Amino acid sequence: MSTSEAVEAGQLVVETTAGALRGTVRHDSHAWLGVPFAQPPVGDLKWRAPQPVEPWEGVREATAYGPAAVQLSRFDPTAPPYGRDSEDCLYLNVFAPAAPASAPRPVLVWIHGGGFVFGTGADYDGSVLAERGDAVVVTLNYRLSSWGFLHLAGVDPTVADSNVGVRDQVAALQWVRDNIAAFGGDPARVTIVGESAGGMSVGTLLGVPAARGLFHGAVLLSGSAAEQQDAATGTAAAKALLARLGIPATEPGRIRDVPVAELRAATEELAHTGGHDGKQGIPFVPVVDGDLIPYVPLAAVADGAVADVPLLVAYCRDEMAIFTFMAEDNPITQSLEARIGTEAWAELLRRYEEFEPEGAAVGGNPRKTLLGDAMFAMPSVRVAEAQVRAGGAAWMHRFDHQPPMEPYNLLGPTHAADIPCLWSREPSFDLCSLSGEPADGFMDMSEADKAASAALQDAVLSFVREGRPSLPGGPEWPAYDEKSRAQMLIKAEPELVRDPTGERREAWEGLVG
Repeated sequence: MSTSEAVEAGQLVVETTAGALRGTVRHDSHAWLGVPFAQPPVGDLKWRAPQPVEPWEGVREATAYGPAAVQLSRFDPTAPPYGRDSEDCLYLNVFAPAAPASAPRPVLVWIHGGGFVFGTGADYDGSVLAERGDAVVVTLNYRLSSWGFLHLAGVDPTVADSNVGVRDQVAALQWVRDNIAAFGGDPARVTIVGESAGGMSVGTLLGVPAARGLFHGAVLLSGSAAEQQDAATGTAAAKALLARLGIPATEPGRIRDVPVAELRAATEELAHTGGHDGKQGIPFVPVVDGDLIPYVPLAAVADGAVADVPLLVAYCRDEMAIFTFMAEDNPITQSLEARIGTEAWAELLRRYEEFEPEGAAVGGNPRKTLLGDAMFAMPSVRVAEAQVRAGGAAWMHRFDHQPPMEPYNLLGPTHAADIPCLWSREPSFDLCSLSGEPADGFMDMSEADKAASAALQDAVLSFVREGRPSLPGGPEWPAYDEKSRAQMLIKAEPELVRDPTGERREAWEGLVG
C-alpha cells in the first residue's frame, strides 16, 4: 500500500488511552507529533508531579510538534531562546516505519540533552532511526531549568514536588507502556537512550524505583549515574533564586505568579554564575530527595537494582574541548575541581602531565583531558564497573570520529560530536534547525562520515533490538569486564581496544572514589 493509500485508509489514526490521534507521513515513516502525555503543568500544577492527560472527544490532529519547554540560552547568556517554548510543554513524538511488521517492534525512547536548561524532543527526526532499525522511536519533552529542577520542595514541601523534570520522564515512559502497542511497538522491549543531560537522565532513572519495569535496556551517551546534587545544595539554590526574585523563603508559593520572562531572566543569572555559591556547576540537576530518588543512582546500580537491565555506556574522545574552548575556566570546570578537592586535583594533574605531555594525541593538553575524564570518561567507567560487579551486563564505546561541521571541525570528537552522526540520514548531514523548522541546507557526508555514522547507529540500534551491541562486519564486541575492560572505538573503521584509559583510570584509584 502506498503512503497516500495508507493515509486514505485511516492507518494514521491510532487509539490511545486518552483518545484517537491522526498522524502524518515523514520520509518512509508514520509520525504522530505533539502528543500530550500529561496535563499542561501550568497554574496550580507548576512544580507539581505531572497529571494524567484529560481525555478528548473525536480525533486529535498529531501532525505538528508541540511547544518546547521554556528554554535558557545555549552558550551566550544574552541570546534569546530559540523556537517556540512554553510552560505548556509535556508532549512527545512517535515514529514508526510505514512498512508493515510481522511482530511488535522494539522501542527506542530518546531523552534529549542540553544541560537540563535547553533542548526539545523535536530537535531529532525519529524517522531516521525508526527506518534504519525497524523500531518505534519516541522523542519527548520534559520541564527544564527552574521549571523542572528547582528544588522548591526543599524550601516548602507543601507547595512543590521534587524532581518534576524527572517525574515528567517517568510519566512519558508510563505513557509508552500503556500506549506504544497501538503504534506497533513492544512495551516489553523499551530501551531508554540519552546524551549529555539526557544521558545523565538515563543514569538517574536507573535509580528511580518508580521507573522500574518501564524500560528494559539503557544507553548512556556522555552521561553518568552520579550527576545529581544533594537536597541541601538543591535547597540552597532554590533559596538563591527566590532571593533574586525578591520572594521571601517563607513564601515560596509566590513564585507561581512570576511572569515567564522575569523567571527566565533570574534563572539565566543563576545558571551562568554556577548556582548559589559559584561552585555548583549546573544548578538545575536532579536532587537525591529521599523520595523519587532515594539515594545516588550509581549506588543503586552497585546494589544490583538494575542488574537485569543491560547497559551501553559511552563517551567522546575529547569531551571537554568544547567547554574549555568557550572559556578555559567556567562554572563546570570550577565545580569539577571543587568536587574532587584541591589536593587530589593537584596530584591528578601532576600525574596527567606525566602521562600526556602538552600536544599529545588525546585531548591536546593534560588539564583538558583531566577535566574530560572527571566529567565523562571516569563516571562512565564507574557505571560499567558497578553494573558488572552487581552481576549485570554492560558494554562500552568511545566516539572517535570528527564530523565536518562547526565546532567539531575545529575541536575534534568533543562533547556532542556523536549527535549529528547518530541522527544523520545519508547521503548528507541534515543541518536541521531546531524544533523541526526548515533547514538552511545540508552538508555532504564523506565516506568516513558515512561509515562512522553507520557504526554508531548500528551500535545503538542493535542494542535496542537485542540487548547487546554489534557491528555488521566489524570487530567482535565483548561485554565490559574488569579484566579486559574492552571498549569499542566508534570511527570510520571501528576498533576494539582494551582499557584505553588504563593509566589514567589507575591514577584515580586511591585519590577519588
